[in-house]
Amino acid sequence: MNQQIQEHCLDDSALFTEVDLLIIQEAIAATICAYDPDEQAIYQPALYDNENPLSPVARILALADISSLGMEGVDSYNQEGSLLVLEENPDLIPILLNQETKTQAVDNSELLENIRQRLLKRARFQVNFAKSRLKRYPQEVASFPTEVIPILKSNVFRYLTPETIQEIESTTPTSEDTNLEVLVNFFRFKPNP
Repeated sequence: MNQQIQEHCLDDSALFTEVDLLIIQEAIAATICAYDPDEQAIYQPALYDNENPLSPVARILALADISSLGMEGVDSYNQEGSLLVLEENPDLIPILLNQETKTQAVDNSELLENIRQRLLKRARFQVNFAKSRLKRYPQEVASFPTEVIPILKSNVFRYLTPETIQEIESTTPTSEDTNLEVLVNFFRFKPNP
């Protein structure tokens, strides 16, 4: 990284120190997720590794990486979920963004059922992930100084509350019989102009 900076910048003060590079590497590694089948949600194992404790910088960056809900609230969380659907299912982009679901219904009902199932699975994941974030949060911040934890809760992760989780549960379509149109509307896919 420093080599690239040196090639494009005359000011050596822009270079990273070895300590800076170690913090960057640690923070990136801390964001790697694993899946918890019991919670049906992802988490970051590095936050739970007591034998290799993270620096405060790496810990806060890891938490921020999976905490749009806690930091920005339900609307941002749902928008991020919509973007993840498209990122994880690039084959859906032309159908959902060009609003081809109605024409596809006549041509290929199996495809639409497949899309419906994928969107339903994602909607359920979002609810489970939100619950998991609330449940895991106290343990994930426990290694911060005691006086910092209330500040993190009230200023940084202020939306990570039981009320927010209840809002997600009540507004996210998760019923097995949810139709495709309801799911598409929930994820607010914007059509291409």
